[in-house]
Formats: sequence, structure tokens, C-alpha cells
Amino acid sequence: MKNKFSAQSHVKLNFKQNPDEILSVILQKLYSDNPAPVLIAIGGPGGTGKSTFAEKLASRLPGCNILSLDNYKTSRQDRLKKKLSGPHPDANQIELLKKHLSLIRSGKPVDVPVYCRKKGDTGNYYSYKPEKFNLIEGEISTYIQFRKFIDFSIFIDSDIKTQLKTRLTRDVDVRGYSYEKAIHTFLESNLVEFSRYGSKSKIYADVHLYCHDDYHLAIEAVAEKQLCVFQQYDQKLQPIQTKGCIVPITTPFNENGSFCETAFVNHLEWLSDRGITRILVGGTTGEFFSMPIEERLTLLKLAKEYFPGLILFQAGCDNLFSTLDTIRKAEQLGADTILCLPPYYFKDAPGAGLVKYFNTISKYCTVPFILYNYPLHTGNSITHSILEKVNHFGLKDSSGNLGLTDKTQFYLTGGDSLLIESYKKGASGFICSMSNVVPDLYVKLEHELDNNNYDKSLNILTEIKKIKESIPEKGIPLIKKLLSGKINGYPPYVRPPLIS
Repeated sequence: MKNKFSAQSHVKLNFKQNPDEILSVILQKLYSDNPAPVLIAIGGPGGTGKSTFAEKLASRLPGCNILSLDNYKTSRQDRLKKKLSGPHPDANQIELLKKHLSLIRSGKPVDVPVYCRKKGDTGNYYSYKPEKFNLIEGEISTYIQFRKFIDFSIFIDSDIKTQLKTRLTRDVDVRGYSYEKAIHTFLESNLVEFSRYGSKSKIYADVHLYCHDDYHLAIEAVAEKQLCVFQQYDQKLQPIQTKGCIVPITTPFNENGSFCETAFVNHLEWLSDRGITRILVGGTTGEFFSMPIEERLTLLKLAKEYFPGLILFQAGCDNLFSTLDTIRKAEQLGADTILCLPPYYFKDAPGAGLVKYFNTISKYCTVPFILYNYPLHTGNSITHSILEKVNHFGLKDSSGNLGLTDKTQFYLTGGDSLLIESYKKGASGFICSMSNVVPDLYVKLEHELDNNNYDKSLNILTEIKKIKESIPEKGIPLIKKLLSGKINGYPPYVRPPLIS
């Protein structure tokens, strides 16, 4: 059994209510019989609405106080001398804070320093009196140094552009920074130091919140160990798991080759309305090979904003460093799971080299990592030996060979032809391009496969096959042609080297 300080597996949930409303009920339920003060960390990068959320949550919790960790910063002079910004551990009075958290847990008041932004140092102090609930709010609150003092942790994340917008508004309009200083602070604080010291603390949090670009917060995911209590809050709530039908969403292009954002958003919402809860962004069906990396990440950002379910992202590139950089950016944007193809130029690369390549990626990922086997296009097969030597969550297999079905804990079948046979061998899910077009049939197919109703599954696949054979196009052009007849305004075009 994992202890409270271990990395946690998270399950994506979709609540309609405000997170402060939900969490106030959950926290009171969890700690109703707890006699000691409860410490709740509210962390995440700067500009994600931590302070505002803490105030809203405190107003709903009876007997609640907020401890702002901004007061534990070292002097501005000291930070400038050491070239540190707020998220760096050495920019904070870590030992004093640990001492204070220990005292608060035992119900004893502490004298908290008051940081003066004008002077850039602490001078006065105030007495903090522990309450039933104590919200420990600040970028560093979820850091590993404080984990043993924290009972429940909340990590708030957002798109990097939202963080920048918030930083500029607050630092320029409220704190009087110059525009140049605000930009420099953002780059050093959010992109460098929080990414280095704080971003990985997300995997230990009990709840993930996401701050959208209009600043409304939503619960993104909860730790598996907390799932039961959240389901009790709403008995109809079902977790969104990385299994079953996953739609490899297409990327709509206008006739001139430009990306059609409106059609992409409409497609996302259309799929969600028809029961799809999981998508793959940037896969082969999504024509990732025809897009620059930043455009692939734009798809992820839009999916994060407009699709309420689980989002997998194919981050593989033709070299390791580009892949790692893409993974970093995808995780910052909120990808729930990372898929990676092998590098695709050097055919039949040595197995030891592929193991080293994938293990480097695996260590870098902070979300579940799925290998993507597609030797037809990459020239490099993922073998049983590679799976044994690489730490991974699962395998998406488009090889047309089911020999690896029982060699990984989580097997995703690519395509329709071997779907039933793969499930008989223990497959967990499937990624089929036609699910873009007839999502309702694939939702039914998932249900029948989960219940081992293979005759009914075959009938559904036969119906899907007839639809595929209704027009002469094949592959991705087929999918887009069919989509153009399903979704008003969806363009049927592909980018070179494909042709419509």
C-alpha cells in the first residue's frame, strides 16, 4: 500500500459545481472526526488563482484560517544577491516554515513574519491561531519539504499563457512593476524555477484544479485514494479511465492548408455530446507528421479547454531532445497521458538504443507513459524485450500483430480488424480512426466488448465496415470526407504528402 508521501495515481472527473463548493463538503466529511488542526496545502505556479481560491474555500469552511507563504520569503536583497525567485526553495525561510507547520499541527499559535513588498523584507509579525482547517497557500506549499505536515493537498494549474496574463496584470497594475520586470519575473519564476522545483509536486496532490483562461476553476482529477469520497458526493459520478474507446481525433485543415480551429472545437464538443470520454491528440489520424510541434500543442490546449474528458497526447518526435521538450510543454498544458512513437528515421535501430531512448522518456514523464508501436511508419518495432526493460504504463499497438497483448499491463489495439481477438487476449481498450465519424457505435462497441458480447461486437463492426466502404477514399481522407457530411462546416482536406 502506498503511504501518504508516495506519488499518486489520479482519475479524471467532470464536476459541474464550483470546486470550493465541492471541496468544502469533501473536507468536512473527511475530517469530521479529526481532533487536531487539519493542514490543507494549496499550491501551483504563480498566476493560477491560489489566493482567490483559498479565500473562497475559507468562506465555506467553518473554523478556517489562511496562512500565506508569501510571508516566508527571504529578503529581496538576499534573493537578488543569490539570483533567486520565489519558487526556489532557498528563496524562502524553509526551516522556519517547517517549525511553524509543526506547531500549527499541534494546535499552538505561531508568530508569522509579515513580508513588506515595498521594503522587500520582513519587519512586523502577527500571531496565527490554528483553527480546525488551516489553508497553507503559496507556490511552495506542495513541495516535498512540507509533505509530512500536510493532511490534504490541492494543486492548481493552468495554461502558461493564462499564468503570463495574470502575472502581467497583477505585477504591473497592482505591484507597480515595469512591463520588462514583470516579464523577467514570469520567465524566471514560472518557466524556470517552478518548473524545476514545484511542477513535479503535482503528482503527490490529492486534487488537481485547472484555471481556465477566463479564470474559472474546475476540478480536473482526484487521487485514486480519494475517489470513493468524491463519488459519494455525487453517486452518479463515474471516473474517466484510460481504457475502452479512445478517439484519435482528426485535425481539420482549410483548403489552403491552414488549421481550422472552429471545426476542431465543434468536433470536440460533438464527440463529447455523443458519449466519448477519451481522445488522443496528435496521433497518426491527427496528421501530427504534417504539423510543427507548436501547432500540435495548440491542439492540446484547445482540447483541454473544450473537451471535458481524458486527453492523451502523442509527443513523439524524430529525436530525443525534441520529444522531451514536447513532453514538458504538453504536461504544462495538462495532458493526462503521454504516448510516444520510437524515433522515425534510423530504421531497425539497435534494441539497446531504443530501451535507453524510452527509459529516458519514462523518467522524464510525470503522467502515465504509453509506448506507441507502429513499425510500418517508424521502421522500428517495439518488442517484448523492450517492454520488459522500459518502465511504462501501457502500449498502443498498430503493428497488426497481437503478440504483445499480454506483455504489458495496459494494451490498446490500433484499428478495427483485430479488435475482438485482442479483447479475448486481454486488451484494455482501442484507438480506431472511424470513432471520429460514428462515435455512438464505438460507445456501444466498448460496452459489448467489456461484457464479452463478441457476437454483438461483430455486428457493430460489420455496420462500421459498410460505412467505410460507402465512399472510394481510404485512410485519413476517408475519415475527413465522412466527417464533412456529419459536422456542418468540417473541411475534408488533408495536408501534403497526403491528398484529398
